[in-house]
Amino acid sequence: MAPKLLQKQLRRIRQWGESGLALVLPPSCAHCGDALDVEAIQPQLCLSCRPMFTPNRTACDRCGAELENELGCRECRNQTFAFDQVVALGAYAGVVRESVVRMKYDAGQSLAFALGRHLAWYLDCIGCVDQFDLVACVPKHWFKRLITGINSPEVVMEGLAEQANLQQAADLLVCRRRISKQSMLSPEQRRRNVRKAWSVSTNYEIRDSRILVVDDILTTGATAHEISRALKRAGAERVALAVIGRAKKMQ
Repeated sequence: MAPKLLQKQLRRIRQWGESGLALVLPPSCAHCGDALDVEAIQPQLCLSCRPMFTPNRTACDRCGAELENELGCRECRNQTFAFDQVVALGAYAGVVRESVVRMKYDAGQSLAFALGRHLAWYLDCIGCVDQFDLVACVPKHWFKRLITGINSPEVVMEGLAEQANLQQAADLLVCRRRISKQSMLSPEQRRRNVRKAWSVSTNYEIRDSRILVVDDILTTGATAHEISRALKRAGAERVALAVIGRAKKMQ
């Protein structure tokens, strides 16, 4: 059985087990572990933790940066991106950063799923959850996936798609080659590192489609830009990015 399929089945088995356990024990918050209030069962975050992952700032609709004043966004004013919109739950710092790191390990998969559902709830709050035809995620190269067995953006995507009732396509994007770790590179090196690294699966007809791509963080926007270029070359009309954390500065 393919490692990706096996991991997905194991995740579903774990979710079924958690659902069965919830019949005996009170459901708990995926972030802090405290018991959930009845009204907080959706999306699996307690009422104390939800504000930590709910934006309380005015953000640029195009790049997701916090707007300091009414003069527009200084972050993306002179930049060209292939994506059309960025929605982030918060700045990549503090609790958000800790959670993104935690999601990269097996023990954090329940949190990734819960944050995906919370992201869908937030998209609905700002009135754009119905603007998409398909939701995809940033994929890992098959070799890296074989080693880690986990791709947290895919788990976030599953939670988002389930909560928002959107069609998901985990295999829409294909990572064509192994890339160096982005966090170790300069912004210009990051752009070169990911150039033409992704392609679009021919199993999907996406002409004139509006696609939401899920990732865990947005830093320089190099990955999002390259993926969006690939999707638009394949015929997508609009590409937006949904992330858990957004770096304070893209450079």
